[in-house]
Amino acid sequence: MKKQTPIRLIPALPLALILFSQSAAAALIDRNGWTLASSHNTTDRHFAIDGNSATRWTTRQPQSPGQSFTVHLNHLQTIDRIVLGSTPSDNDQPRSYIVYITTGQNDHTADTVAATGNGDPDGNTVIQFAPRPARSIRVEQTGNDAHHWWSIHEINVHAASTATADADVIDSTPEVTHNNRQTTNRHWRPVAGWRDSYAVDGICYCDSTNYDHGIGEIMVSTPDGQRRSVVQICEDIKATFGTGRISDRIPYNTIACGHGPANNAPDENLQSGCPGRVDRGAAGCFELGPAWPLDLLYSDP
Repeated sequence: MKKQTPIRLIPALPLALILFSQSAAAALIDRNGWTLASSHNTTDRHFAIDGNSATRWTTRQPQSPGQSFTVHLNHLQTIDRIVLGSTPSDNDQPRSYIVYITTGQNDHTADTVAATGNGDPDGNTVIQFAPRPARSIRVEQTGNDAHHWWSIHEINVHAASTATADADVIDSTPEVTHNNRQTTNRHWRPVAGWRDSYAVDGICYCDSTNYDHGIGEIMVSTPDGQRRSVVQICEDIKATFGTGRISDRIPYNTIACGHGPANNAPDENLQSGCPGRVDRGAAGCFELGPAWPLDLLYSDP
């Protein structure tokens, strides 16, 4: 929205935030010493960490892909959750997002995708992922809204507890916990027709002809400092590596062999969906293949 709405009582918190509330307070990372960056409205970004829900950082223009907000932590920390508060600016949650994390303070050539998803219209977007070390966090808005701005009244980052890191992380790559995996395995039943990518000989190849559910519109940061569309990356993979041999191809649900970015369909959600293999039933939901070979495709400038 283009104008600050009157202050009102914050509505009931989303269920995910309620479940995390008792442990979250202790896990909140101190925001002293943070430095911030944003793609838009650089003068107001400090309002996102001033502790006052009546102030905000906002894009000052309708939502469109590529808008971003970056937090540089004051030192390397292991994190597992980010909360974006858009209350009391109704409908200013991100329409969709990608969260990039890097262990360097200002160098985003080594960005990895920690999570993708859609903003919570109730006002508090809780982004949960498996514990991973981070020095910088960039939230990139990837959706479109012709009328509403993207606003952050408060952004908080949560440190992962030692118990969570020891008990819940199943692999080093991403994005899901043991408990989420058990639930997902019972819920999803992937079939071969879900395949949007495949891996063979250590390379992840795209296998999508229609780039459905908005995946083709997503922009991805590449190691040379540029941003490229999913379609462009898939075309570059094909131009560089061909399509790989036909035998022994391992099929995956997301366009990137189980990794992000994911489309906006529930079955591809990196936390609660079934982004991985589609040839092993529910047991393959979080079996991930190789990531896109971005470092081989795009050298540093």
